[in-house]
Amino acid sequence: MGVEGERSRRLGVAAIIAAIVSVSGGSAGAQQVGPSEPDGRGTDVFVTIAARECDEYTDIRANLARNNIMESLQDLGDDTLYSSGDQIDPRTEQAGQPACRPLVGWRFTFGSSYQTRAVTGVWGALSKVLNPDDMSIVTQGSVPARGYQGETIAGQRIAAATTIELSADQLSRSPGNALWLQGGEPEDPVLYQDPRFAGRYGFGALRCAIDDLNGDNVETVQFPSGVRHVFCYAYYVTPPPSSGTIVIRKEVRGANATSETFGYGGNISYNAGGAFDLTAGPDRPDSITFFRAETRAGDPPWTAVENVPAGWALTGIECSNGASVVATDLAARRVSIQLAAGDTVTCTYVNRPQPVRAGLLVRKITEGGVGSFDFRVRDANGGRTIGSRAIRTTREGVPAGSGPLTIQPGRYELSERLPVSPLGVWRRVGASCNDSNFGAEEAVLGAVESGSGTICTFTNRLVMPGKITLRKETLGGTGTAAFVVSPYEDPTIQRRQLATTSRQGQAVRARGQSLDDLPFGRYVIQESAARTQDRGDWSLLAVVCDRRLVPFSQGRAVVRLTRTDPETDCRFVNVRHPTPRPPGPGPGPGPDPVDPPGPDPVPGGDRSDLTVEKRLVSTTPGLQPVDTWRVTVSNEGSVSAANVAVGDQIIGAARFLTARTAGGSCSVQARVLYCSLGGLRAGADTTVTVRVLRTDQRTWTNVATVGSGSPEAATGDNTARVRVEGARRSNPGACAAAGPLATIAC
Repeated sequence: MGVEGERSRRLGVAAIIAAIVSVSGGSAGAQQVGPSEPDGRGTDVFVTIAARECDEYTDIRANLARNNIMESLQDLGDDTLYSSGDQIDPRTEQAGQPACRPLVGWRFTFGSSYQTRAVTGVWGALSKVLNPDDMSIVTQGSVPARGYQGETIAGQRIAAATTIELSADQLSRSPGNALWLQGGEPEDPVLYQDPRFAGRYGFGALRCAIDDLNGDNVETVQFPSGVRHVFCYAYYVTPPPSSGTIVIRKEVRGANATSETFGYGGNISYNAGGAFDLTAGPDRPDSITFFRAETRAGDPPWTAVENVPAGWALTGIECSNGASVVATDLAARRVSIQLAAGDTVTCTYVNRPQPVRAGLLVRKITEGGVGSFDFRVRDANGGRTIGSRAIRTTREGVPAGSGPLTIQPGRYELSERLPVSPLGVWRRVGASCNDSNFGAEEAVLGAVESGSGTICTFTNRLVMPGKITLRKETLGGTGTAAFVVSPYEDPTIQRRQLATTSRQGQAVRARGQSLDDLPFGRYVIQESAARTQDRGDWSLLAVVCDRRLVPFSQGRAVVRLTRTDPETDCRFVNVRHPTPRPPGPGPGPGPDPVDPPGPDPVPGGDRSDLTVEKRLVSTTPGLQPVDTWRVTVSNEGSVSAANVAVGDQIIGAARFLTARTAGGSCSVQARVLYCSLGGLRAGADTTVTVRVLRTDQRTWTNVATVGSGSPEAATGDNTARVRVEGARRSNPGACAAAGPLATIAC
């Protein structure tokens, strides 16, 4: 059987093993006993860690960010199947890596921090954890599959995995971004010193919990609100190539040389389009180092191509190397490298300024974004238009330009039209024409002399006026929670903050990476659960942004920043239950579902689907009537929802009197009613009956939202809004049938 035939046979077997062992049940090899069911004697917080081996790097999907933080020796396969805030789960991993197989006996290490590219060898340069924990973490033949609360799932096992119950110290470190996992051991990340694995494996990817951002050998472990069990998956390539090192340098030379940013393409960089940039000035060279796989038979060479900015000329490509085969093409601005194992190839691109011989050359540099800009050149008196140019930037900080304008000698005024961006507002930072500099508001004047040309450069910055402020409030105890914020459309950008409460009911502001200067758009805010040293079960009760309730799912809420409303202030309210909560109460008032209740949600499986409806039941007569409202929460999904919470908010001339639930408890704080309802089985519903006193005849609005500690596919139907029109009533009894829109005059 040939190599391809053998590979096809192995893929078929791998798919069968994965389907039977990894998700549906069965066993493979020795089975680890592992921690017991959650029993209240430990932390009852678990991490299941799995290892997989693959034949090719392209068998492995990338993490969210494809960039040069990736530590694999070759680029990975397709893009991730996850979105921002999604939890790693076995089903998605199997769907994304069907060609990979279980890897038994692989070791992992927890630590409190990490060091980037700390350990170098034939495997390249891999990150490691610092202050490693004294804990044995070794993948077994298979372990029981577990749900979000750490409960084992009958009849299902995870192949080549191990489940760890966190210690109290590890649990306390988790929200503070101080619990990190690495593959292998700190000084031996691919177990090169272990005779069973020596030289057999190369690093592919690692992803943990809700951290699958960068493709390096360390990931943080954090737990979304309402979750006590998460997964980590590591992927390795066998047999691996050996690594070599490629260094690309940039120098600028010449009497008139200035600092400049030069853009590159090719396949040597893992950034989108193979892009990377180098910024060099006189006597200030720049460089970037890549650890890449040796070029084996059938592999394409590693390449880099410079995009020469307007006003510059590439005058040389100088390379030094050992056993590698290097070819340079000055005209194509390209270097091609067949990299030898263990070799270091250094190639230096040399550029010199190239004066414009005649006419006017306009260049554009953008910061904070890219865009298309229209330029107009008029005579110095602001009269007739001499010419125009449209220039589009494609890389931040890298100059873009077009051909020179052929114009007569003289003085000219240059102006630009700033584009409208959906992300922010463009502002001019400055401009220059040869040796003359102009401020952000000054008119730009360029002089073209006979026999020489002029280069005018405009620099613009995309100002991001967006801002998110996060606050944490805890009820029933104090604790620490972590937040990860990322653009909905670009989960590769993540900013982290942390908040620790010291008093119940008193919100504190989260601190960490700045959430200022954000572009317009939607943002995902993912909260990791509040934790305390004493036992207790925390759940997210409400998310209030700009004094408005926002629906949430498993600690994740979505907010929008717009040109008219660029800032938001969000408060996440968590409640602590002194002991772990029992399973959900089942169906609430109302008819029982026709079908039996659905099962509990499992990672990667079906999701709950909560809806909320609010209806007016009755109204008392008088100048200050009392309205009785019924809030109905239904689970229309096929699995149960845990830690269901309802928020009910009055905006206007009314106040809460009482609230009664079919199961759970309610409290009022700052004109917001919070109700913690426990679990809700599939097909079930439950109600909250609310009595509201109208304090005068003005119009007021009532908003109810629902969220839970379980994942939901969408939260668009998790809000009910009722507007009550203010007018003197003529028929109070008719309001009982008014439906979602009630009016005093009905």
